[in-house]
Amino acid sequence: MKATNSQSIIKKTVRLLGIQCMLLLTVLVAFLAVIYHTASENLETSARNLIEVYGRSLQITMEKVDTMLEQLMYNNSTYTLLQSESESVRYYASVELNEIIANSAAYASYVDAVVVAEAEYGTCLYFDNDKLSLEEQHAVNDFTMSLAEKGSMRSRWSVNEIGGRPYVYKMYVWNDEAVAVYIAAENFMDVTAEETIDGTTMILTDEESVVWDIQGVREDIQTVGEPLREVSSFAFVSESYELENGLVLQEYVSRSAIISQFSISMAVVFLIIVILGFFTYHLVGYIYRQIIHPIHDMQENMEKIQQGDTELRIRGQYGGREFITLRDTFNHLMDEIMNLKIEGYEKQLDLQEAELRAVKLQIRPHFFLNAMTTISSLSQQGQNDRITAYISALSKNIRYMFRSGLHTVPLSEEIKHVENYFEMQEMKYPDSVFYNIEIDPEAQDWPVPQMLIHTIIENEYKYAVNVDQMLTILIKGTVWENEGEKLLFLEIEDDGEGYPEDVLEQFGAARENESDSAQQPGSGQQSGGGRRGRDASRGKDGSRVGLWSLRKMMALMYERDDLFTIRNIEPHGCKNTFIIPQKPVHEVRETNDTE
Repeated sequence: MKATNSQSIIKKTVRLLGIQCMLLLTVLVAFLAVIYHTASENLETSARNLIEVYGRSLQITMEKVDTMLEQLMYNNSTYTLLQSESESVRYYASVELNEIIANSAAYASYVDAVVVAEAEYGTCLYFDNDKLSLEEQHAVNDFTMSLAEKGSMRSRWSVNEIGGRPYVYKMYVWNDEAVAVYIAAENFMDVTAEETIDGTTMILTDEESVVWDIQGVREDIQTVGEPLREVSSFAFVSESYELENGLVLQEYVSRSAIISQFSISMAVVFLIIVILGFFTYHLVGYIYRQIIHPIHDMQENMEKIQQGDTELRIRGQYGGREFITLRDTFNHLMDEIMNLKIEGYEKQLDLQEAELRAVKLQIRPHFFLNAMTTISSLSQQGQNDRITAYISALSKNIRYMFRSGLHTVPLSEEIKHVENYFEMQEMKYPDSVFYNIEIDPEAQDWPVPQMLIHTIIENEYKYAVNVDQMLTILIKGTVWENEGEKLLFLEIEDDGEGYPEDVLEQFGAARENESDSAQQPGSGQQSGGGRRGRDASRGKDGSRVGLWSLRKMMALMYERDDLFTIRNIEPHGCKNTFIIPQKPVHEVRETNDTE
């Protein structure tokens, strides 16, 4: 017998292995997420520190230049002499200023050029650290002179392209004179930091966000002399550092730089998880081949044997000694069981007739109890005339029921008895039931178990009839053919509240060995045709005895347990369905019971 509430060890094992793989995958994903998050935070912190160091270094350079210019501007009287009408005075002033400039810039390696220009007489004093070519020197001198000619300008740090080369410079312009310090942009940005980050690019921009110099691994992400573009597709981290007068240092760190943040310990842990995943993969494969597959193969063979193929034996070739022993032992036990089954079959046939008689005795008391309940109810209401009429109708029912034993009667005779029962119950429940009976002419003489319809109608009155609401009961019988066999399809339907869920569950759980050999005409539904199996005889609480007795009776008489089904219908109500073969397998006749 199939254990419907048991769990499949194969499914459970596969489920547990799947859960283990999912947990391992979750651990791997979580670990990658954690180390990625940690590396990202470390990279962002390192990038902020780097641009802080880098920007501070540039700020110090600018402060040194400011100090140098202050020292040069301190000798302001000498600059006035450059505008003297005396050429000799201007000459000696130029010599003095050259010496002052040389002394100030001699040790300032970060400075590319220092220029003093006087526009009125066209005097230009120049000093550099041998970093500029002759053409570049002339370009710087001409640029300084052009600004000196403007007369005066606000002193500020600026960036400009001079002679095809960008310079960072600061200049004082007053009274047609100018003093300027120039640093080539690439030299200005050439800062050596103690700590660096792979994949870092530094960019210098002015107050209009124009790019003037690029230092780092990806100089192609921007173009010098053009406005700064968005580089989110390249940059994983971007930071900025504001210098003076609108100059801004931009930092971009590429996505590949995050790899440098992974530590050796992280790599070791990741490698361990990967090895564990590889081992788990092979473990799952081994368990499937050596355990799950043999169990599944044995289960399939056992289910086929359970379905009736008793000649089948387990023939699978297994690698484990335990499963080989289990296979051989099972095959031996099956041979022994088949021998014992043949011996016990004759005994079972002898007991079957006695079992039929016992079921008959179970149906009759059920009817009597319901009848006595009705008489008692009428008595309590003081309806003596109706009691007399009821007893008269009851005697007809008793005479019909005890006319013989557990056997079949023509359907027309069972219907006539049911109509008499409706009349009897009308006395107790006046105008509470409307019934309609539709029987095909071909089905009128079809043999059906005695009291079959009566028992269902009796249950209707016990559980569904309500004096406050009309109940409609429909009885329909048709004959149809399935696979060359004629069958009676009998339906009893009402529009009440339907069966309780626990009754449906118990009634359905009691069926075993279902099959699909019979089909309802015109509906496409399969209605079964299995051999009789052991069935439950009643509900767990002793209720619905009539239903359980009918099921037992059908199983005993026809050796099939799929001939009687119950179900609820929409919007409300229930349907009882019988599929009745033309001849029963077993039938017990008892005569003269009423004499």
